[in-house]
Amino acid sequence: MPAAPKCGHFSAQSIAQAELALAEGKTLPFSLVHDPEIHKYDLEAIYKTSWQAVCAEASLREPGCILTSKLGDVPIVIVRDQQYILRGFVNVCRHRGYPVAREDGRSNRLTCRYHGWTYDLTGALVYAPETSPRELATYQCLSLVPISVEAWRGCVFAHLDPHASGLTDYFDDLEAIAAGCQFDLSGYTWIRRLDLDIPANWKLVYDNVVECYHCPSMHARTLNTLYDASGFEDVNWHGRIRKVEARLKGSDRLHHTIQLFPGTYLVMDPVVGIVGRFWPTAPSTTKLEFHFLAAPGAAQGESQHFADMWCETLREDGEILTAQSAGISVGALDHGYLVAGPETSVVGVQRLILDAYRQALDASESATGGDGNAAVT
Repeated sequence: MPAAPKCGHFSAQSIAQAELALAEGKTLPFSLVHDPEIHKYDLEAIYKTSWQAVCAEASLREPGCILTSKLGDVPIVIVRDQQYILRGFVNVCRHRGYPVAREDGRSNRLTCRYHGWTYDLTGALVYAPETSPRELATYQCLSLVPISVEAWRGCVFAHLDPHASGLTDYFDDLEAIAAGCQFDLSGYTWIRRLDLDIPANWKLVYDNVVECYHCPSMHARTLNTLYDASGFEDVNWHGRIRKVEARLKGSDRLHHTIQLFPGTYLVMDPVVGIVGRFWPTAPSTTKLEFHFLAAPGAAQGESQHFADMWCETLREDGEILTAQSAGISVGALDHGYLVAGPETSVVGVQRLILDAYRQALDASESATGGDGNAAVT
């Protein structure tokens, strides 16, 4: 666990005060939203230490398939090698640090465009221009830096630690929860991908993603035309997992969402599947990466319509969050307020954030002999 930054915002007392505020119906302090040091802390203590979904397995079915993304601020590349094994690496050439993959695609090699150093899909260096065989042999130890990759029920997950414990060990009860609703995207097929940059802190994005209190007013022409939105309300977290069930409008068909902290958003219903994720890219910017899939047997037009409506819903959320972030940034408010019931899930995610802060603070104080930081206001 990384040490807490010396930013003057963390102490056991300040975390306890934030927890008390949650118990009183308030949000986390808005002082946690735009601070550059807290942004670094969020990346190091939360996003770089967690399993996160990076794509649907449908994107990497064949040997030579390549997908690029990030875990926190670390660029990664996921590949399916010639033996059908999924592998992941830090997307940085061992020579001078240039990426070995600039975009998604297919190839039997990963080649740095800068100087042409070339790696096979196991990550091994196989070619370095203008080097003798003896020189190349000395560079053989310079394989790409590996990360952990795991396929689970049609989704591909990654973790920066190459020795990370397994996905279902990290997320207690995930397998049981998925089995309970027969969650599996393995038979779903690719529709499209949405990449969206939202000018708001990731914590504000998270609060928005886990509640549908705003759906009747903000998504009346998009998400609310697809689902009975009442099914998204008043759902608690179970550890790092939140499971939601709703009905498709005008039918008994069920929609299932599994949310995994931090930032993973998985959807399965009879029309569409989604493997989505969001992460902080700056103190006031969040990246959304959502992969949309068609359900087996669903009409192509219906799946495309659902994907379009989901994309428009996410763009509407971006507009909401842009305006909210601007309002918070003026500094007139210390906290927001949460309505019991429809926003219960917001309390759950904010407690998970505080738990992560406490764990990192404890590790920092252990490493420094108990020298804590000053409190948040």
